[in-house]
Amino acid sequence: MWCRGNLLLNTLINKMRNRVFSIFEGELIRTSTMVFLATLSANLIVFLANLFFLEQLTPENFAALKAALYLFTFLPVVIEFGVGMSLTKYIAEFRDDKEKIGYLIRWFLKLKVFSYLILLFFIFILKEQIASFIFRDVSLIFPGIILIGLSFFNVFQFIALGYQRFKLFAVSQFLTLTISSLLSVLLIPLGTFYIILGWSFGPLIGNLFGMKFFFD
Repeated sequence: MWCRGNLLLNTLINKMRNRVFSIFEGELIRTSTMVFLATLSANLIVFLANLFFLEQLTPENFAALKAALYLFTFLPVVIEFGVGMSLTKYIAEFRDDKEKIGYLIRWFLKLKVFSYLILLFFIFILKEQIASFIFRDVSLIFPGIILIGLSFFNVFQFIALGYQRFKLFAVSQFLTLTISSLLSVLLIPLGTFYIILGWSFGPLIGNLFGMKFFFD
C-alpha cells in the first residue's frame, strides 16, 4: 500500500513538473522568437537602407556617412559605462519596491544625462579635429550631436527589459532601427547632413511607447 501511494505521489509530481516546464518553455520560446524576429527584420531594413546609400551616394559621401553613423552611435555606448545594463539588473531585482526603483531610475537617469552632456561638450569643442581626422566635413558634427543626444531615449529599452516587458522591448528596438533607416533613405536627395539628421530621430520616435509605459 505504501509503495503504491508513493508511486502515485511521484507520478503526480512528475506530471505537475512537466506541465510547469512546458508552460515555461512555451512562453520562453514565444518571447525569444518575438525578440529574434524583431531584431532580424529591423537589421534587414538597415541592410536595405545601406544598399540605397551605396547606390545613391558617391563613394566619398558614403564613406563619410558610415564613419559618422558608426562614430555617433558608438560613443554613447562607451560613455554609459554599463549604466543601461545595470539599470535593467536593479529594476528586475527590486521591481516590487516602487520607492527604491524610483530612486534608482532617477539616479541612473541623472548619471546618464551628466555623461551625455560631458560627451557632447567635448565633441563640440573638438569638432574641427574630429571632422578633419575622420570624415573631412565639420558640418556633419552637428547632426551627429543631435544623434547622440536623442540616443539618450534608448534607455527606455533597458527599463522595459528590467520590468520584463519583452514585447515592448522588441517593438521599441524594431521601431528605432526602422524609423532611422526609413527617414534617412527619404532624405538621401538632401545630402549626407540630412541623412544623419533623419537617422537621429529613430531613437526618439521608436521609444515613445517605452516612455509612455514609464510615465504611466
